Parts: sequence; C-alpha cells; structure tokens
Amino acid sequence: MTAKRQFVELALPPPLLAVAGTAVWLLAFAQSDLTPEAPLLLLCLPVVWWLGRPWVFTSRPAGGGGWLVAAGCAAAAGCVCASVTLLTLAWTLLLGAWLRRWLAPACFRSRARLLALASGAFPWLLVDGNWLGWMFRSTGVAAAVLLECFPGMHVKWEGAILSVKGASIPPDAAGVGLQSLQVLLCVGLFALFRTRGPSARLIGPLAFLVVLAWLANILRILAVALLVLTFGHDAVNGIGTDLGGLVALVLMFWVATLVFDRAGFLCRNDRPAKGLTSPR
Repeated sequence: MTAKRQFVELALPPPLLAVAGTAVWLLAFAQSDLTPEAPLLLLCLPVVWWLGRPWVFTSRPAGGGGWLVAAGCAAAAGCVCASVTLLTLAWTLLLGAWLRRWLAPACFRSRARLLALASGAFPWLLVDGNWLGWMFRSTGVAAAVLLECFPGMHVKWEGAILSVKGASIPPDAAGVGLQSLQVLLCVGLFALFRTRGPSARLIGPLAFLVVLAWLANILRILAVALLVLTFGHDAVNGIGTDLGGLVALVLMFWVATLVFDRAGFLCRNDRPAKGLTSPR
C-alpha cells in the first residue's frame, strides 16, 4: 500500500463519521421533540476515547471488510425505514470497521466493547423506543404511590401521570423516560469501563444496569413528589427537577462503581490488556 493511499484510508473515515453522525442527529430531531440537553449525549465519544487510552495504531492495516458490509446493510435498512436505531447501528459499525483496520489487533480486541458506549452518543432509545419509555415512566410513577404509606400524603397515579395533593406532575418532571433511561445507562457503562477496564463483559452488567436505572428513576420521582409535598407544585418548575436528576445520576454512578469494583462475577475477563503502551 502506498503512503498516499494509506493516509487517505486513515484520514477520510473520521470526517465521514462526523457527517453521518450529524445526519443521524438531524433525523432524530425531525422525528422527536428532543430537549435542548439531548446533544449532551455526544459526550460519550470523548469519554470512549479517554477510556480506551492508549490507542495503538498499526502501520499494517488488516481486516474490517465484514464490519463495512454490516454497516452498509444497516445503513440501507435505516434509510429505507427512517430508523434512528438502525442508522446508529450503521454508524457504530462504521467506526468499528475503521478501528478494526487501523488498530493493532490486541488493542482492538480489548477495546471493541467500548463501541456499546459510543452508540449512546445518539438518541436512538429515545426516538424509536416509545413503548419502553412509557413502561419506564409508568412503572416508576407507580412506585411513587408508596408515599401513601405516610399520613397526610395524597398521591395517585394513572399511566405515566403522577398526582400529588390534587396537582398533576407532568411525565417530563416525574421522570423523563427514555432520555433518562439512556443517560442513566450511559453513566452506568462509564462506571463499568472505568472500574473494570475497556474489555469488561457486557451481558451481566447491562442487565444489572437496567434494573439499577429503573431504581434510580424511582428515587428521582419520589424526590420530585416529596418536593411538591413540602414546597408546593411550583417546586417541579424550578431547580427541584434538575436536582432530582442530578441525584439520580450520581447515585447511579456511585452504586454501579461500587458493585462492579466488588462483584467480579458480573464482569470477568475485564482487566485492560497489557503491553499496549507503544505503537507497532
């Protein structure tokens, strides 16, 4: 391979990924009423870069063809169906193809699972998983009825609507559903890879993170309801909701870090690969 071709193959994919990622986000905004904070999900990408250091590139590129074929199929299906999920999958596979071709084999094998966190940079769960978002909200709001165990607390719920003292708390204040779920899962994955290394197994930890995200969302909803009971309905329109969300994120990160640090049965074969500190 000539030096010019090698440079083109190495330098061209990143701008293409940037353009494709922008297109995915534009489609997501066109299909759903995303909040202004939604693009903060893009922070997953620099986090992935930080977690994967050092990235050891090779001067002898190899492989990646299978990843490209899979990315092309997912992109075609995503364009036909106008699916943010499929286009996110295509973008992630394209990134994987580039890394597979240019990273040292041992480096790629030990960091390929970071692609799961990279996919969290796009709001595919928020846009294409409405039914899951409804379940996440409604089950969390239903758990807030536990407040009725305390005297003087009049709490009712119907679907994803929580009523406290006769005042309805909108679903976006009681629990922002899929956006909250996706953010909480991304925070949990960050805790996993930070604690156990970029080669941590995903199946067991992901199942645990889904349950933990649900519990954290319940605590968030309970916190908002308590604010309403204590300070009135106007509390959900102030910093109370943001504070509840911040508490849920901190709790998610702290509990996930504690569990992944001590429960090795959840994520074995997880320590960073050795001998990857210098390029080949």
